[in-house]
Amino acid sequence: MSIVEGKGRNATLSGVQLVDGRTVDIGINVNANDLIVIDVKNREMNGKYTIKVRKLDSVTNEPINGVNFKGTKRDKSEFDVTTKTETTADGEKIEGIATIDENVEILGENKDTYVINEVNLPNELKGKYVQLTDYNLVAKVTTKMNESKTGYVVDSVILSPEKVGDSATSDIQKQII
Repeated sequence: MSIVEGKGRNATLSGVQLVDGRTVDIGINVNANDLIVIDVKNREMNGKYTIKVRKLDSVTNEPINGVNFKGTKRDKSEFDVTTKTETTADGEKIEGIATIDENVEILGENKDTYVINEVNLPNELKGKYVQLTDYNLVAKVTTKMNESKTGYVVDSVILSPEKVGDSATSDIQKQII
């Protein structure tokens, strides 16, 4: 493609493939002072994820409402949530769940870390369940570019226990977590 004097001073190259695999349109403009401007229009690449915690009875798998969790989010801010019944967009009710971080924008390939600590059981459940006080749950969320190179997605989530205490129930807690 060329721009010839007197034959138009603007042109567009459509469907140019960039090194990262994305396809864009490139505009070329030559102004009156013979300044050449090349416009490469990149679309915004993003993605989102939500992270929730759900408390279940280890024997029956029944959800447990009223359990309090605290910890830190990926940006080091703190959260304080309690499990309850949530209703999804399609009307389904999910019990024993709490939202830690919602609609987290993915702006690149990252490794986000969440530290989750069970801090309190409802009074009526104390003695019935072992409270997980000696371990934090660490969630490491890795994001990457999607295969079509148009946005970002969650690539993996790795959960691991982090020992923070040593009580009479530590061994049982480790088995649960």
